[in-house]
Amino acid sequence: ADQPATEAKAEPRKRVLAVDLDDTICGFIPALVAFHNQAYGTALEVKDFHSYDFWEVWGGTREETDAKMTQFFGSNFFATIQPLPNSIRLLKTLKERFELHVVTSRQHFLEESTRAWIQAHLPDVFTNIHFGNHYGTEGAKKSKPAMCQDIGAVALIDDSLRYAKSCSEAGIPVVLFGGYSWNSPV
Repeated sequence: ADQPATEAKAEPRKRVLAVDLDDTICGFIPALVAFHNQAYGTALEVKDFHSYDFWEVWGGTREETDAKMTQFFGSNFFATIQPLPNSIRLLKTLKERFELHVVTSRQHFLEESTRAWIQAHLPDVFTNIHFGNHYGTEGAKKSKPAMCQDIGAVALIDDSLRYAKSCSEAGIPVVLFGGYSWNSPV
């Protein structure tokens, strides 16, 4: 007699959770502060950053800030950004219940170094990394709500009040991370 084929039960697909990178997983602003203070002789502190539009923090024009950021991205300060305390442990715990995706506003030209950083610090934690290119001078930009919708994210964890509002308005729940000065309503 023929035996009925037994179908292996597929595990249900995990829900997708989008997670921002800078100042949610890694300490971007602390690294930028250290760089700026050394390169420009300033005495900035993380608490001085009330905006991610950095020219509003240290003065000057957007063009001057773009030049400073190009220097920063080529520096050892950027290359050695550290994960935030407990972020690795917490993300590994979230991975047990969710399919995790990085959703970052970083520019396209930072893709290779960003993927290398994720691989070095959080191998096998994220399904993919999505780049919004928000401050990029070349290439298409993609909003956080659009990136989250494209991957079917059930929620976003982000440190930016601006991105939290735009995602919330698009019907995407957001966990606003960190007690940072730039995510406090002004």
